[in-house]
Amino acid sequence: MAKLSDEERAQVKAAHDKAIQHDPSLDEKMVTAHRAMMEAMKAAHLAMEEAMKPAHLATEEAEKSMHDAMIAADPSVEPILSKMRGCPRER
Repeated sequence: MAKLSDEERAQVKAAHDKAIQHDPSLDEKMVTAHRAMMEAMKAAHLAMEEAMKPAHLATEEAEKSMHDAMIAADPSVEPILSKMRGCPRER
């Protein structure tokens, strides 16, 4: 509705209010649909988090391996890596 003019928003709201006045069950249908959408989004988010766990672990292991290999290649880089945000040693 952000793209609508004030007049258009008022017209849409008036039509919305008339529709609910004509059929009050529409209000509850919208509330029920919104709740169902929110629950579906929550379930999808939880499923995504669970599905991403192996990838997150693999990334952490790879970053730690890279960190350790860089220090082995040049020990003087360790203090620099320690300053870096997200350094595996600081997690």
